[in-house]
Amino acid sequence: MSFLPLFARVFARKPFLVYALAAGLAFAGGSCLPVRAQDGAVAGLADWFDAGRTALEAERYEAAIRAFREVVQVRASFRMPRHGAAAWWLGRAHEARDDSTAAHAAWRRGISAMDAVGVLDIRLTDAYVRSVFERRQEREYDAAAILYLRLIESAGTDLHPAEHSVVRRHVAQMLPLFPEEKRTEAIPDYEAFEKGEGRLTPEVRARLAVWWRRQDPLPATKRNERIVEHLQRVQTAERRYATEHTAAGFDDRGGVYVRLGAPSRVTHLDNDAIEQDGMCGYCEPVMAFPVVPKNELWVYDELGRYAQFLFVERRRGYVEATVRDLLPLEIRSPAYVVASKPDELAAVPSRKAPTGSSEPSRRWSERDLSEGLEESKDVGLALMA
Repeated sequence: MSFLPLFARVFARKPFLVYALAAGLAFAGGSCLPVRAQDGAVAGLADWFDAGRTALEAERYEAAIRAFREVVQVRASFRMPRHGAAAWWLGRAHEARDDSTAAHAAWRRGISAMDAVGVLDIRLTDAYVRSVFERRQEREYDAAAILYLRLIESAGTDLHPAEHSVVRRHVAQMLPLFPEEKRTEAIPDYEAFEKGEGRLTPEVRARLAVWWRRQDPLPATKRNERIVEHLQRVQTAERRYATEHTAAGFDDRGGVYVRLGAPSRVTHLDNDAIEQDGMCGYCEPVMAFPVVPKNELWVYDELGRYAQFLFVERRRGYVEATVRDLLPLEIRSPAYVVASKPDELAAVPSRKAPTGSSEPSRRWSERDLSEGLEESKDVGLALMA
């Protein structure tokens, strides 16, 4: 007796049962992936999508690539409400294998498919724009700039938290372009935004999009040259000055770089420079050796004599500082350290015990600073003179 006629009738009436049966047979045979999706069939795409995510989380990158490729071959614009576009995940799997070329191709194809159906996937757009400028795909700069502006315009809309964090990062990377007094105008709840709290409103979205359009030096052309320049600088800042402690993803050096570009020159002040200037003699009564925090002085010659920025290393990366921040913590006023720079106390180097002493090395504390206050006054004046 042949079961083919019965099988044909079941398939015609309830095809999903056939897909379920085939998937069960595939798993029973030892495969960890669903059966191949047929052209035009989308019933099993969610299963392939989930299988791909599971494989990627388990670092089985080849299996993840096969799963997501099955999805995008049937429907390149396929996306899940919470997890985003399959094309973004496929690119991530390629990226995990250090294949940036294949990742970029997957994201570019996904962007084209999403555009055809009128959908903007935030994470896919972000990945594509980042890849364009990391790989310096100059022919795609115009398309990337347009997508970036659409991404900024999505601020304040109803986004998934993961998508909202992507938009927040791009907005935070814009803020160095605004003077301090203008940042609260651009984002009324700026203080909450800096702390990672609150949500961007539709008003903010409109304000930022209009601002970008006004920066276009040649509005009659397709390219917004200012956006392209900004994205090039952001890519460099993220690579050179990365930190996890700011919303923008780079430290204060990155913020200045995004605003002004590369400095004319960068100099440093270190312990050797202090020794050569004969300052160690002053420091000897207070501490065994001077400890100057790591620092960088950026100079922009073309902007005038006052276009100089001093950065000092802190826990969250390099921060913009003043000359006083170069003074070793051991000889500063404790009131200044505790009141204005409390986080620096943890960064003070270990206090060395005298040679031959049984006293263990220990970290400088607020008490140490207080006890040395009177002795440090003259030292501080000498260094600041």
